Amino acid sequence: MVLIEDMVTAEQFDVTRDEDEAFRAWAIIETLRHTGVRLEELLEITHLALSAPRHR
Repeated sequence: MVLIEDMVTAEQFDVTRDEDEAFRAWAIIETLRHTGVRLEELLEITHLALSAPRHR
């Protein structure tokens, strides 16, 4: 966690969380743009669905 402080208001911001949220938004937009997937389908995707299958 990386915190920064607004020198005027003394409010602290977690820039790591903000960066993670911005990356997630970018990833969603790029996935929609490149695949044409519908939003409902995109929201159902899990990390398991994106993982390469493991062979035993």
